[in-house]
Order: sequence, then C-alpha cells, then structure tokens
Amino acid sequence: MIRKTILASAVLFFTVFSAAEAQLILGDSYSITINYDNTGTVAQDQVSIVDTLPADFTYISCSGASCFDNSGEVVWNLGTVPAGTSETVTVAFTVSSCAVTSGTDNFSIDIGSPQTVINGNPIAYTVNCTTSTPTQTPTYTLTPVPTATPTIALTPTPTGTPTSTFTPTPTDTPCGFPGNTCTPTPTPYTADIFYVSKNVFGPSDPVSIYVNYTVYPGQYALRIYNSAGEHIKTLDSQDLSGPVSQWYSWDGKNKYGDTCASGVYILYLMEPLSEKTARVLFVR
Repeated sequence: MIRKTILASAVLFFTVFSAAEAQLILGDSYSITINYDNTGTVAQDQVSIVDTLPADFTYISCSGASCFDNSGEVVWNLGTVPAGTSETVTVAFTVSSCAVTSGTDNFSIDIGSPQTVINGNPIAYTVNCTTSTPTQTPTYTLTPVPTATPTIALTPTPTGTPTSTFTPTPTDTPCGFPGNTCTPTPTPYTADIFYVSKNVFGPSDPVSIYVNYTVYPGQYALRIYNSAGEHIKTLDSQDLSGPVSQWYSWDGKNKYGDTCASGVYILYLMEPLSEKTARVLFVR
C-alpha cells in the first residue's frame, strides 16, 4: 500500500505555521512531516517536538532525531538546533478507525533554553469510512480444494435437534430454572478514573491527580517523565491487592527534591489492564 505524506511546518522567530488539510481513507497508511527552522541568530537548546495522534490513527514508526511513541504521543528530542539550520521529523501511521470522521492532529515544539512552548496550527483531516479498494485481485488459493470433504462431526444437523440424551442433574441447572433456588452472583462494579486537576501549574500551585481503579491483582504505578522520555519522579508503585481510590499531588520537584525546569511533563499511569497518559505544563 502506498504511504501518503502530510506536511506541516514550524519556524521560530515570527513563527508561522501552515496547517495541512487531508482527505484520509480508512485502512490506508500516511505520514506527517514536521519541519522546524531556526531562523534566529542564536542556537536553540533542549528542543523537542510532540505530536498527539488522534484516536483514529494507529502509530507505525517515527524518524528524524531521537524519537519514541508514548501511547499515541510521539516525541522527538532534537537537542540543540544551531542558528540558520532546520530539522525535519516524520511519523507514519494507519487510519484504523472512522469513529470520528473529521478532526485535527496537534503538535507542539518545546524549547528548554530559553523556555518556550510553541503550539502548531492543528492539521485538519477527514476520514472516508469506505475502505480503499485493493490494488490486486484476490487469488483463490484460500478456497478449499473440491476433494476436501468436511467431516460429519463438524457439520450441524439441519433440524438443530440435540443428538445427546444426557440430562443434567439438578445441581447443574442454571440459576432461575425450576428446581434450583440458588441466588445469581451480581456482577461487581468496576471503576477506571484518571483525573488531572489542571494542565498548567507552578511550584506554589501543585497539580492534583485522582485515580479510582477496581481491577486487581496486578502491577500499578504512577510515574512522571519529561518530554524527552527521561524519568523524573515516581508518585506510587505497588502490586495491587485491592481497589485503588487515591489523590496525588506534584509540585514540580524531581526525585532528588530539586525543582524541575519549566516545560511539558507526562503523567504515566500503569494499571493491571491498561495504561494512561496526561500532559501538563510546569512553569517556574
């Protein structure tokens, strides 16, 4: 399948972003290319790009600088970009759903020194829910050969009449049937809540995180990473032996007790059956 490319640009100093509009087809593969130009007279340090893929997209790969995928948030760590130079990064994905037939892909650029966060114009797209027509005619190699005869044991009888004469004993009768007075066991209530109180905070105004989760046992952890994927602090880590209903607070300090630099940080929640992330901006 041919991969199609969507372009987006970002230029520092009198920044102008050009938003791309794309007509996408369910099942096709595409790539987004983001170009960052440092048109200033000084080098920019600790530069990273974050692209948040919509739920309709399934991540395939990324290229250009050091990059990784964090559950649909693709992060590139560009490091230092000299004056008058540019960096180009690319992410490839497949349109795997058309639950939302139109939306936007959002990306931002985080510069650590001096601290600057630039939000790019969203890349608008629409999804055609009709899957693309295959370019090749399907072969008949998967059709059973005429001489292969199904076994009688696997063929259902036309009348649907049970052939077995076995009669279940009263102890095997499901609840609610005559002769069985057992009480059905109610289905337990399950909860899965990951709430973050704000997306911008400072040392004197910490961010609060609430988790309510009722599936156990299994591994459970709440960790904080910076936009380069480096571990900053662990707020909780345990083997669950019961449900969790817990408030957490983070004031922007790392695991050594030092105040972090201003920038975008990722709250990563690992639960026995799921993983969740949230992004917050810390301003000193």
